[in-house]
Amino acid sequence: MAECSDDQSPFECPICLQLLKDPVTTACGHSFCMNCIEKFWDVDDQKGVYSCPQCRQIFTPRPTLNRSTVLAKLVEKMKKETHPAVEDTPVMGSAGSGDVDCDFCVENKLKAIKFCLVCVAHYCEAHIQTHYISAALKRHKLVNASSRHSEQICPQHDKPLELYCCQDQQLICMQCALINHMNHSMASPAAKRQEIQEQLKSNQDGLQEEIHKIVLKIQEVKQASVSHKQSAQAAVVHSEKIFTELISSLEKKRAVITEMIRNQKDAEERNAEELIHTLEQEISDLTRRDEELGQLSQVDDDIYFIQNFSSINNYQRSNLCNTAVNQHLTFEEIHPILSELKSQLDHLCEQDTVRISERVPTVHILNDEKITEYLPSQPKTREEFLIYSSKLCLNHNSACNQLSVSNNSSVSRGNSANAPIHSSDSSRSFGSPSSFGHSHLQEPSFPILSHDRSRGFGGQFSFGHSSLQQPLFGAKLQIQSSTYQVLCDKSLSGCCYFEVEYAGKGCSIAFSYDQFDVAGGSFLFGCNNRSWIFDFSKADINMLHTNISTSNPIVSSKIGVYLDQSEGTLSFYSVTDKITLLHRVQTTFTEPLYPGFSLQKWIDGSVSICDQSLIPK
Repeated sequence: MAECSDDQSPFECPICLQLLKDPVTTACGHSFCMNCIEKFWDVDDQKGVYSCPQCRQIFTPRPTLNRSTVLAKLVEKMKKETHPAVEDTPVMGSAGSGDVDCDFCVENKLKAIKFCLVCVAHYCEAHIQTHYISAALKRHKLVNASSRHSEQICPQHDKPLELYCCQDQQLICMQCALINHMNHSMASPAAKRQEIQEQLKSNQDGLQEEIHKIVLKIQEVKQASVSHKQSAQAAVVHSEKIFTELISSLEKKRAVITEMIRNQKDAEERNAEELIHTLEQEISDLTRRDEELGQLSQVDDDIYFIQNFSSINNYQRSNLCNTAVNQHLTFEEIHPILSELKSQLDHLCEQDTVRISERVPTVHILNDEKITEYLPSQPKTREEFLIYSSKLCLNHNSACNQLSVSNNSSVSRGNSANAPIHSSDSSRSFGSPSSFGHSHLQEPSFPILSHDRSRGFGGQFSFGHSSLQQPLFGAKLQIQSSTYQVLCDKSLSGCCYFEVEYAGKGCSIAFSYDQFDVAGGSFLFGCNNRSWIFDFSKADINMLHTNISTSNPIVSSKIGVYLDQSEGTLSFYSVTDKITLLHRVQTTFTEPLYPGFSLQKWIDGSVSICDQSLIPK
């Protein structure tokens, strides 16, 4: 039960500290919610003695309670007068998707409607009533509930960010101003916003001007593209016309030569046929004379023989047999001429084609400027992140002997009896660095600021502090137990993105400036100022750097990692059907970073680097 305060309103229940609901008054004169006092006395049933929760007056037997009608009316009247807008508020319901949960609801989380900058907590309609009733709470500043309020609280002191340090250029709380920003120039967030507002206006004007230039450039490119398209179409039409005419001209020349050869063939064939016909006639005539001479040689009459011999034997022979005949007559002499004509045409076409091919690429819409791919400066969707995909391979030589590396992309740890697992030194203990096996480091103190979940900040960071007396940079640590660590073979710089998927209870993702010179490394990730390590489990994500720890909730076994080295940001995302930011580190990276993994805290755990070439972009 909450203790009574002098500032407590007479209309508040001393048990639940809320506005009285179904008020009842005991014989001692104190008022309570009927449900609250009944539950309180239910606990005393076994004793058989009942007392007032406020003044401890004893009642025997258990008093019979009746609703105080007058007091109930006064409460309702005061509620309307004090906060009339409460009647207009919607009926209380459970927080849905996108709503902020009430930090004081225990079982059924209701939708928060207000956020108190003093209490640093969200309140539903029921729990905010005390701020409207209590004289002390009325002075608290209330704003509408929003999921952004957790980002407006100092993670170190759980106080509102009420000041802006002009020297360090960051928002701070009052406690930060007194501890870490003494004698610094301060400004209120409103004043700083006014200054930024002027810069924002200038930036907006610049952006509008840049957008206008881009719009004009797009129009110019579109017009040039249309003109270029029309010109290309005209060139294609003209080319088709010229080649059609050229083909037609060649066809005509081919027809002339073909006709010439065929006419010559026909003429020579006619001459040969005439000669053959004449020679055949001469053969017939000679055959007839030969028969006549044969008949004459058989005649016995000498006078008749002499008289007819002269007429038969007297004939004129032709000279056609002396006509020269070309037995190997061919048109082969024309072949080389036609072949030479083809070669000359091919050569001419080749020359002109080369001239054309040299001239065509010079017709540009743009002045031969290389168009670089547009890369989103701040990727939001998974598709945009995949543009920056980086292929990672594990360095086998850097792997601890107790780890199993396969396919250059997977590392696992088995629960083996031979594996040296110790409760004190096989896992990182943020409160006892001596468990890391440091041979020459003083044991530091860690004033951890624990997180108060009753204040409604699931996912708020908790910070530790290291008071190591020797520099961590370059320190060679004598590791007493297995490190269960491995690094990738190549470092990352610029903007890079990769995804990993873990099995088991969790895994650890690390980044280091230095590659391991021995298997497993000579230092533990996160225990110096040249490395970071992030523990991912089914419950939350925890970061360690220079022995300072932060934590945040996590909901997926697939993690997307985005590095922007130039901007000094390292972001982790939960990858499901959508991509959700888990945690972002803002720092300054002075060197390329080697990604690595650790299974020191995860028995039977494994990590696999996702093959992003198989992911459709």
